[in-house]
Parts: sequence; structure tokens; C-alpha cells
Amino acid sequence: GWQLFSQSEYFRVEGRRYMLGTLVQHANGTKTVEFTPGDAIIGSQMKRAFFAVMKVVEDPTEWSIRPTESRQINELNAIAGAAPLIGPNAPYIGLTYQPLNPAVGFGTLKFVPAHELETAELGPNVIVVTDDVPNGTAFMGGLITEAFQTPLAHVNVLARGRGTPNMALRGAAEDPRLKPLFGKLVRLEVRATDFDIREADPAEADEYWQARTPTGPQLEPVRDLAVRGVVSLDSVGYSAIASVGSKAAGIAELYRVGELGFYCPNFALPLFVPPRAFAIPFSHYLDHFSSSGAADLLLELEQDPQFRADPATHADGLARVRDLMLRHPVDPKLMKQVTAEIRERFGDLKVRFRSSSNTEDLTTFNGAGLHTSTSADLEGSSSTAEDALRLVWSSLWNTRAYDEREFGNVHQQGAAMAVLVHQAWQETAQGV
Repeated sequence: GWQLFSQSEYFRVEGRRYMLGTLVQHANGTKTVEFTPGDAIIGSQMKRAFFAVMKVVEDPTEWSIRPTESRQINELNAIAGAAPLIGPNAPYIGLTYQPLNPAVGFGTLKFVPAHELETAELGPNVIVVTDDVPNGTAFMGGLITEAFQTPLAHVNVLARGRGTPNMALRGAAEDPRLKPLFGKLVRLEVRATDFDIREADPAEADEYWQARTPTGPQLEPVRDLAVRGVVSLDSVGYSAIASVGSKAAGIAELYRVGELGFYCPNFALPLFVPPRAFAIPFSHYLDHFSSSGAADLLLELEQDPQFRADPATHADGLARVRDLMLRHPVDPKLMKQVTAEIRERFGDLKVRFRSSSNTEDLTTFNGAGLHTSTSADLEGSSSTAEDALRLVWSSLWNTRAYDEREFGNVHQQGAAMAVLVHQAWQETAQGV
């Protein structure tokens, strides 16, 4: 329904029922009517919407239309003189500081160019300074952008939801209040009229992070460790989630839907599910996690306040956990069974090893994009099956995965990784 609404009311000009905008009061008092970037709305429609809204505001003379993208600037040029207009930067003229979400945060101050934010190692113990306003980022302890933001910028919506400080500061990377603190643990407080930043002690930072830990019972991931050996997904349904995870169980359920002979009755779409897929259940991951020494190391790390307080120590510790799992040989009996299944089901074709943890694709915790999937073949031309299996298992302890589980109040020691195996396709989606 949302897709159909958007096609009708955002992405076309003629025949739309709505013109959807926002009334914004900016920090300097400027009041504007704005329309979403990407909306196909034209100048005459913006004018019509503006004057319709002005009939119900207290003082219409205080308001103007403000473009939010270059296309809108061109559209508004066509109605210049017929409605009050201001430029995109008008709310920020003369300002160097913009508070978006007043809050306190602790983290290591780090400059990351906006184009690198998608791949950077971030987390709740990092406060990021960046040169532009990103569309969205991984979890972080605070954000300072050199470019000014709008109140409804995606990153500000995220900051408000997470309760983390967010501000804009012209020339932040070279600001004398920030520059000496890069690479150090800091306390940042964003206030309505100014901000405060200083070097912080690990103990006070850890106390702050512990206080932010969600209250109430933790989310206990479900795991049935009684299931062992390869699980053929055409013989089970979604109830197998307790042993093979939601992703693999979802494929199993789709096999059952396919057997019913229909899919999406309102649309003429075929149902294609990667055929002959199988899963390696949680029990084998737990064996490897324990025998590699990774389980003991993780318990040791979690007793160290520095592991929680310092991003470098945190990331390095989790890298050590993953390294133990990557180096330790997989149980030969399991590898023999997995290899035999691949050969019987897929022959010499390349196969995809995909994460299917018990902390992703859940109704209360999405976990999208936190883990690693990879391809392999029996000849090992790209990667061996054993290497692929160890890579997916170890990715349960990717820094981003660990941090998102912490914020989601997920019991870390209950996390487990099953692996979904099916044929790999070049240049196409892998069956998400």
C-alpha cells in the first residue's frame, strides 16, 4: 500500500490527490514550508499547497517556501514573485552551530569522510565528525556534521530514537575545541545554544554506557542444540527456526508455499526459491566456538572495562575472537558430510554460505547486514567450503553485530550461527 501511495502521491505530477510537505521552524526563527527531496511536485503545486496551508497558520507573513534540492530550485524559479521564497541556506546564514538533538554522549572522537561511513568501524563508543550529512549510518555514540542538517534528516531521526547527541558545526574538523581531541575518549554534550566537549575518563564513560543499557529482561535467542548434521530444507518448515535460524527456516517455508502452487495471488509473479538448499544447524557452530577457544576469550574480554570503553580495544578483542575461529579446523566428520551434500546437490557449481543466526530476521530484532556471507566451491578456486563455513560462523562476532545486539538488549552469550547453503549466482541476488 505504501508503494502504491508513493507512486501516486510523490512520483507523479498529474492526478495526485495530495501535496505532502512539512512546516519547519528553524533555529534562527525562520519558518518554512518544505517538500521532500525526490518528490516530483512542480512549482505551481508548491504554490497551491503553500497558500492552502497559510489559511490556517497564525501569521502567514512569517512563512516562505524553501527548496530542499536543486530540482525544486528550478521549479520555484517559475513562480518567482507569485509566492514568498527563500534559498536553501537561508535558515543557516550567520550560524556556525546547529543543535539537532541535545543529549550527552561518550566515545572516541573520530573524523570519517561521509563517503566512508558505510564501511567504517563505528559503534556506540565512537563519536563521529564528518564533512557532510550522511543518509544513514551504523550505530554511533554521537554525530557532528560540518554541513547543516534539517530536523527531519535521517541521521537526526536516528539520533533522536537512540538518544545520542547530534549537532552541526562549520569547520568542525579544524575547530580548535575539537582538533586536539581526535583519537581520544571524550564527553560531548549538545545544548540548545552551545556545546561542551572534553576528554573523558574510561570509568565515567563505562558508567554512562552501563546506564544506557536497556532495562527489563534481555531478548533470549532461541536455539535447539539437539539437531545435528545437515538439515535438508525441503523436509522441514518455519518451525525449524530454533535449530537453523530464521533465514534458513524462511527458505524451508517457501518450499512449502511453492508446493501449494500459488504465490502473491494479487500479482502475476513467479515464486523462485534457491533449489535443494540445506542448513548446518546451531549445534556445530557451538562446538567450533568452544573448541577454538573463542568462547573462553569472549568471556574474558567482557570482564574488561577497557573492552567496553575503548573502540580500538573493543574492535581488536572481537577480531581476536574471530581469528581463533578462522584458524581452528572444522570437525572433519562434519566437513565430510557437508562436502558430500554439496557434491550430491550441486556438483561442481559454486555455492553460497549464508548467515542464518538466531539474532536476525526476528520480529523484535532485524539484524540486517550485520553478518558475512560468502561463496565457495569444492575445488577451492575462490574459497574452500571449510574456509567459507568458518568465515560465516565467525561473523557472528563482527563489531557491528555485537554492538547492535548490545543496543537491542540481546543476550550475547545466547547468540548462535547456523549456515544456509545453496547454489550461488553471479550478478544476481542471492535469494534474500
